[in-house]
Amino acid sequence: MITTIMSTDKSITYVVPFCITNIVLEDIEGSNRKKFTRSTGEQSGEAFLLKNVEDKKSHYEADVVEAKEAAGVIQEALAESGREEVLFFIHGWKNSCRKSINTCIEMNNIELDSKKKFLVLPVFWAAGWRDFQYRDERRISAPEGGKDFRVLYNTMANVLKDSTVKKSLVCHSMGNFVLRIFAQGHDDLNGDTQNQPVFEDIFMVAADVRWDLFNEEFNQGRTEEVDPDEKKANLKHSAYTDGGHKIVNLAKNKIHVLYNIGDKALLGRQVWHARGGSKASALGRCAGYAMDKLHPDFKDKVVFHHCRYMTSYFSISGHSYYDAKLAMQYYENPDPNNEKEEAKEEAWFFYE
Repeated sequence: MITTIMSTDKSITYVVPFCITNIVLEDIEGSNRKKFTRSTGEQSGEAFLLKNVEDKKSHYEADVVEAKEAAGVIQEALAESGREEVLFFIHGWKNSCRKSINTCIEMNNIELDSKKKFLVLPVFWAAGWRDFQYRDERRISAPEGGKDFRVLYNTMANVLKDSTVKKSLVCHSMGNFVLRIFAQGHDDLNGDTQNQPVFEDIFMVAADVRWDLFNEEFNQGRTEEVDPDEKKANLKHSAYTDGGHKIVNLAKNKIHVLYNIGDKALLGRQVWHARGGSKASALGRCAGYAMDKLHPDFKDKVVFHHCRYMTSYFSISGHSYYDAKLAMQYYENPDPNNEKEEAKEEAWFFYE
């Protein structure tokens, strides 16, 4: 039986019932379970499905789940939690596996006005941790995570296709970059030219991806301008075109862009890119422009929600609202507001 202890107290052992990760796993002598710690994050490997993730303070221990067993494990976790659907969470920059797991527990513990629909489960990718630099994760760790998480498609689309499990996806900040690379590259595995719907909805929160990801011009064959270091042979998918279509095709219902025009973290990201000669503003802040130039194919599929009201008055960055109670309420009962005029008027230092 899977027991989920909803606690963020590090003195208490707790369990995440199911997760997906490309963190390197280590053998445990005399046991079939595996262990991993934050320090293994410098390396990435193939993506694994894990269950019964237990916090041992110095490390985590878990059981590896075979793909054919995934549906049963998730259904059991849903039944024991009293929830109806799964919400997979892909974290952003500078997050340890501990932070990702704790965030999911906190999101599951948020009290909502009505019965909660979602059980939040983590998808955590191996962070750089070498020098804690944004550039390292953007160039190396996030793209590698995107490649490794193609197993997510195979598991969700193939293994779970005949199950009753409903699943959505929320990505925060650079987690959306992981999503983009996963979506653009996964069909290398199965030869398809178009993604098949995997998720009910996808929530792109404070997205650290180009503002024109869903733009008509960008989705008609123009190759994205990328950092030269991202064009290494093993990361050539970084320059794939048509990314918007491939993300849209992953969702049965909607792609929800949750943005904040006052997001100072994404403003800093924009200035950082500009210093290197790139003129790319982030979707999570400059969504007003994205709405104006939305590809006609996405008119009824990509929706926008301005989230300034979700951020604390005392928030320094206006960036990390993805796990707030108001954000959870939106995931559970989406109601897009599409306030593009305000976004257009107040977006700072936008580059064409």
